[in-house]
Formats: sequence, structure tokens, C-alpha cells
Amino acid sequence: MDKQYWNWVKNTIQNKAQAMIEHKLAKPFHGVIDYLDETPTNGILDYSDPYVDRSFEGETVLSVGKVIDYYHQRVNGIINAMPFGCMPGTIVTAILKKLREDHDNLPMISLAYDGTQHAGTETKLEAFMHQAKQRMHLKR
Repeated sequence: MDKQYWNWVKNTIQNKAQAMIEHKLAKPFHGVIDYLDETPTNGILDYSDPYVDRSFEGETVLSVGKVIDYYHQRVNGIINAMPFGCMPGTIVTAILKKLREDHDNLPMISLAYDGTQHAGTETKLEAFMHQAKQRMHLKR
């Protein structure tokens, strides 16, 4: 049989094994953390389609899709934490404004880290937490 078929078999077995391990590790947290089930990668890619072409591949397309996935899981805010100068993180930061507009003004913030402390970071986080807390109270 051809190599492509065996790669498919290998990936299918690997996915099943990883799902079993994930289920075993997550089991003690059910009821404590209620959003442990991960959306399959294809679902994340589908979410990102209106915002990022799949040719980008990797972190950018997955991060954008995950923002939308978290929105559907009803989180109260999103933090895009990234290394300073990270190109995928910078692209996601540029897309966050549109994501926020399209998803009920879900609070979103991008923070770049370079190993040093910046005076404005704490203020940004405080404002973000205030917005997320307001959103949480409005959903009740």
C-alpha cells in the first residue's frame, strides 16, 4: 500500500491514543472546569476562515480560530500573550479589532513580552479585567 495510506493509519491511531490520554487526564477536573473538551483542529480552522487564509498555516490561523472557539465557549475575555516581535502574534493583534467587533465586543487584549517589566502593562491588565468582570455580570 502507498505511503499516504500508512500515514493516515498512523495519524488515526495517534489521534485516538491522544484522545484517550486527554480524557484520562481531564476526568478529575470535570465539574470544576467546565470547558475542557477541545474543539478539533478542523473546527478551529473553520472558525478562522473568514479572517485568515489557511495558507498562513501554523500559529496565526490557529490563534484566530481559538479566539472564536473561546467566544462560543462563553469566556469573558481573551488575552493574546506573545513574545516581543513575534510575527504570528502581531498578525493576530491586528485581527483582534475585527474579531471583537464581530463577537459582541468580547474584551480582548494583546500583550508582548520581552523579559522586562513595562509601566503600562499593569494598567492595561486592570482595564481588561474590569471589562471581563462587567461582561461576566451582564451574562448572569
